[in-house]
Amino acid sequence: MSDSFSASSDPVALDLSARTKLRLTGADRVRFLHGQVSSDVRALRAGESQYACVMTAKGKMCADIFVHAEPEALLLDADPSLREELAARLERYLIADDVVMTDVTDELALLHVIPPRPDGRRTQRLGVDGSDHFVPVSERAAFLAELALPLLSEAEQELRRIAAGVPRWGLDLAPDTIPVEAGLEERALCYTKGCYIGQEVISRLKSIGQVNHRLVRLRSAGELTVGEKLLDAAGATTGEVTSAIADPHGGWLGLGYVRRAQTAAGTRVRAGESEAEVW
Repeated sequence: MSDSFSASSDPVALDLSARTKLRLTGADRVRFLHGQVSSDVRALRAGESQYACVMTAKGKMCADIFVHAEPEALLLDADPSLREELAARLERYLIADDVVMTDVTDELALLHVIPPRPDGRRTQRLGVDGSDHFVPVSERAAFLAELALPLLSEAEQELRRIAAGVPRWGLDLAPDTIPVEAGLEERALCYTKGCYIGQEVISRLKSIGQVNHRLVRLRSAGELTVGEKLLDAAGATTGEVTSAIADPHGGWLGLGYVRRAQTAAGTRVRAGESEAEVW
């Protein structure tokens, strides 16, 4: 986090009910999904959750998702914009598998609570521990009343997300993104799980030990704009801003991709008329 920004430690809730939600049932659900995503689905027990990437054979992202294990199902949630694309991507590989995929987006509300409650599934959505709670849409209001917690606005969520360096689909993550570029190795990639779609490219990158550019956190006294080019000390383009928000304590916070020579904390880059710092 920036020197000027620190998130309150008071308990809060996030309403993430708009997120895409798909439920997988059937005897082959674990084996099937294990071969589709970058995390070790076989290690999940009922009540546990994992963060994972869904990729193409070339190692480029189709989605970033959370996988939640239920006693007789796997529940996936992803960015709202991926509702049709994620379902189509998974269905493409459902051939003779005993798996039924059901879209439950409109049936379930998703509330995230920070710090985590013991009755939820533990996840990290804003860089700190929280818990996910799926309830029928008809029970959403009652559950929120029971929580009796302030709801973070979208702007407040973005401020915390960017300050924590958490990438978001549609801004920092896109179909041309390789997970390693976005710094998702520890959160989403299991290098010992065996074969899955995209695994060959990811393993090759691990052996090489580097990518051409990386996602970094940025801070600037001047305004940062999504899509703005970032220039190095010589004036050459080194990357661009992918997320940006005004810091209520002054200045701007952002995320952006820069070439690996500019990824060290304290590196100065230029964004438009302003100087920004990698931190």
